[in-house]
Amino acid sequence: MKWFTDPIRLLSPEEMDRVHAASLRLLEDPGMKLHSAPLLDALAARGAKVDFDQRVVRFPTELVEQTLREVRADRDRPTLPYSIHALSSLDASEYGTSFGGGCISFFDYPARRSGEATVQNMVDMLQLGQALDEVKTVGSPVLYLREQDGSLVDPRINVVRGAAIIAQNTAKMATAEVWNTRQLDYIIEIGCVARGSWEAYRARPCLYGVKECIAPLVMSSESCDILVALVDRGLPCAILSQPLAGASSPVMRASNIALANAEILGAMTALKAYRADAIVRGGAFTGILDMARGSSSFAAPEAALQDLAIYQIHSRRYGIDAGVGTVYIDAKVPGAQASIERTFKIFATLACGKATYSCGIIEGGRTFSPEQAMIDIEIGKCIHRFVRGIAVDDATLAVDLVREVGIGGEFISHPHTLKNYRSELWHPKLLDRGLVELTDLKEDGLVERAYDQWTHVLRTHEPYRLADAQIAEIRRIVASAERELLG
Repeated sequence: MKWFTDPIRLLSPEEMDRVHAASLRLLEDPGMKLHSAPLLDALAARGAKVDFDQRVVRFPTELVEQTLREVRADRDRPTLPYSIHALSSLDASEYGTSFGGGCISFFDYPARRSGEATVQNMVDMLQLGQALDEVKTVGSPVLYLREQDGSLVDPRINVVRGAAIIAQNTAKMATAEVWNTRQLDYIIEIGCVARGSWEAYRARPCLYGVKECIAPLVMSSESCDILVALVDRGLPCAILSQPLAGASSPVMRASNIALANAEILGAMTALKAYRADAIVRGGAFTGILDMARGSSSFAAPEAALQDLAIYQIHSRRYGIDAGVGTVYIDAKVPGAQASIERTFKIFATLACGKATYSCGIIEGGRTFSPEQAMIDIEIGKCIHRFVRGIAVDDATLAVDLVREVGIGGEFISHPHTLKNYRSELWHPKLLDRGLVELTDLKEDGLVERAYDQWTHVLRTHEPYRLADAQIAEIRRIVASAERELLG
C-alpha cells in the first residue's frame, strides 16, 4: 500500500462547477483589461465584446469553454520547465527540486543579513545547483543586479547578461527573467547556443519564465507583448495569477479562487484566440493581506487552500496541468520558521496530489538563501521518502529472514541488513540524530551546518564550464545586445 494515492479533495464536483461558473461570469462582466492590440483584435474576431478605447474584453462563455477544450487537446506538447510545476511525481523513486526564483536579494549567513545580489552570488548559486544531484533544473536563483564591486548593472541589459551567466555556469538551464520584447530574441539566441540548436531549444525551452496578471483582471502591456512574442516563436507560455486576499482580491477564499481562475482563463483564451497553436498553461501563487501587520503572507493556510483549489479545478475539472506554489514563504531568515513554513506548504500540495519541492527562497520571493536551500532539500527528501509509502510483497515481508535469525536474535550483523539498509532507510545529512554528547546544541546549529555543507560543495565541486566556442558566441550576442539596448 502507498500513501497519497487518493489525494484530498478540497472541492466537490458541484463546488468546482460553481467556481468555474463564477469565473465565467467575471470574464463576461466586468471582463478583463488587456494592454495588447493584437490580442484585442484576435478576441474581437472570435466574437468577444471589445472596448478598444478602454482595452476591456468581455469574454463569451463558449469561447472560454472552447479554449479549455483546445488546451486539453494539446496537453502533451512541450511546456516550459518552470518551478511551480512538479519535478517529481508521487510515485517517483527519485526526489528532485529546482534552483530558481529570480530573487533580488541574497542572504549572507556570516553577516546575518540580506543584501542586493551580486554577480558572484549568482555564479555561486548556479554552480551550487549544478553540483547538487537533487537539483534537476537551475533557473536564476538571484538576479544579476550588481557587479562584485557594488556598482549597479544597467536594467536595460542585466537580464541578457544574466541569461549569459546562467548558460555558462549550468547545464541544467531552466527559467530566467525577461522584462521586454527587445531582450527576448537575444535571450533565445543565447539559449540556442547553449542547447546546440534552435530545434533543441524548442524541445527544451529555457531562460524565460512566467508572466503575471495584475489582480484584479488586468494584464500589463509588458506581459502581453512578451506572451505574444513567445507564441509567435512557437514557444510555450506560462501565466501566473497572484491575487492578495483582502487587498487586490476579495477576502473570501472562494471569491479569490474564482478571480484568480478567471485571470488565468482570460489570458489563455486571449492567446489561443491570437494563435490556435499557442501552448499555454497557468498557475497561481495567491497570498493574503495580514490585517494586523499590513504585510503580505504566502505561507498562511488560506493562501495554500486557494492555490490548491485552483490546481484541483484545473487538474480534475479541466483535465490540464497547473502550477501550484510551494515557492513563497514568509520567513525573513533561514531556520526554524522557514523550515516550518516550507514543510507545511510541501505537505499541503502533496496531500492534494501534486509533488512540488521548492528550496532556498524566503521573504515572500525576495531573498535566496543557500542555507535554507540545503535545509529545504533535507525536508523534501524526508517528505518524499515518506510519501513513497510501504511496498508489501514476499521480499519486503522477509519471513524467511526472521525464521533464520530466530527468536531472540539480532539483525545488525546479518548480510541482508548490510545489503538493504541504504535503500530502505533514509539518512539525513543535516538533521542531528546523534547521541546527546555529540549533538550541536546551538540555537542556529542546523543553519550553520547547512552553511558548512553548501560551501564545502562549492569548494570541492569541479566548476561547470561551457565549451570555449559557445562562450565566445554568447559574448558576441551580449555585445550585440549592448549596442542595441544601451545605444
